[in-house]
Amino acid sequence: MKTKLVISCAIAIALSGSSLVAADQATARSPEARDGGVSKVAHIKGMDQAPVIETRVAPVYPRELREKGIQGLVTVEMLIDSTGRVVEANAVRATAPAFANQAVEAARQWTFKPAEAKGQKISTRVLVPFEFVMPQIAAWEADSR
Repeated sequence: MKTKLVISCAIAIALSGSSLVAADQATARSPEARDGGVSKVAHIKGMDQAPVIETRVAPVYPRELREKGIQGLVTVEMLIDSTGRVVEANAVRATAPAFANQAVEAARQWTFKPAEAKGQKISTRVLVPFEFVMPQIAAWEADSR
């Protein structure tokens, strides 16, 4: 039986900087990570429980952009099915295609506790920002708080 109820909501996922250091030592994170790590979930009528992250995978900072000192932001729209799997992931905004590719690849590997409405697990769409920040700038931002 297909779930007919698909709810769109915006969710800003707070990702800790330490868990998102890629192999090349550049950092990818959500914008809220520097604001205390508070997740924000849009209120959707009828939804009893918003989706909750169970597994998150950090995107790899593209080498060519890291070498040029380029930073960026990607917003990924994910379709989470009623089992909590990401069945679609698409970049809806990106400062560079290479950032978009890496963010989408990482997003496809995430898993969630699915959203619920009236006690039933439902599919949902979420928007997740991925911020690509050079380590020197991330350190400067942390010091300036």
